[in-house]
Amino acid sequence: MKLLLFALFIGINAFDERMANENVNSFDSVDVDNNAKVDIRELTKWLNERGMTIEKVKGLFSQYDIDGDSNLDVAEFVPLAYAFSQKPVDTEETIFKRMDVNGDGVVDHNEQTIRRLAGDGTIIDGVLAVADTNQDGNLAYSEFLNALTFNKPKTQEKINQEMAQSIISYIDSNGDLRLQVYEVQTFASKYAQIKPEEIQILFQNFDLNADQVLDINELSQFPMKISNLLHLTPPPAL
Repeated sequence: MKLLLFALFIGINAFDERMANENVNSFDSVDVDNNAKVDIRELTKWLNERGMTIEKVKGLFSQYDIDGDSNLDVAEFVPLAYAFSQKPVDTEETIFKRMDVNGDGVVDHNEQTIRRLAGDGTIIDGVLAVADTNQDGNLAYSEFLNALTFNKPKTQEKINQEMAQSIISYIDSNGDLRLQVYEVQTFASKYAQIKPEEIQILFQNFDLNADQVLDINELSQFPMKISNLLHLTPPPAL
């Protein structure tokens, strides 16, 4: 499958040179409406063109929107853009997006035909043979990714995300997949035996956008520290 991926990358990775050479720290190029702020729609458009999923964009936006005003000013945007510029392009995601012309998360028969006409018929058929597990003739992104990551060691980022999900499963009582102050207080009163001041410290240190809620992205930054503070057994990976 890795060889097929490499061949597919060579075949369809025709990125526009203008995009590749663009200064990723250019605030003005992202701030389309020129209001000196970048909102979630502008950031999504900019990063989606560079192969990032909407879910990841939302996570980044939440992480760098320090004042929680639902906009990124220059001071908030530049660290985000710099961090993004230091990361390699997600090859798997980028390749899939080049095949998935309409962006619906599925490479259907029409999109497969486009790739075949471009000379990638043998490759696309090989990918389908390996990855199309439900045999519907289409290639879903989940199928594509599962075929590539089968038996692949987990990254630290993935481990942290799974630990964060475990922490949420322990404490989240209202099912919104976030931790609010009262939920942590309720949990602590029953199991953790920690002081209210310690809970305040937890939110001060780890609630990155200061919205009084710990979401999956914030918990994923420091899962072990949060686990230790709440006196949790190291949460198992899901």
